[in-house]
Amino acid sequence: MQPLESRIQYKFRNSLLLAEALTHPS
Repeated sequence: MQPLESRIQYKFRNSLLLAEALTHPS
């Protein structure tokens, strides 16, 4: 079972990547 902090970081990173993809479409 992953630590809660790792899960939060993972979700946060996913959100950043998604936002970057939306704001900077390739």
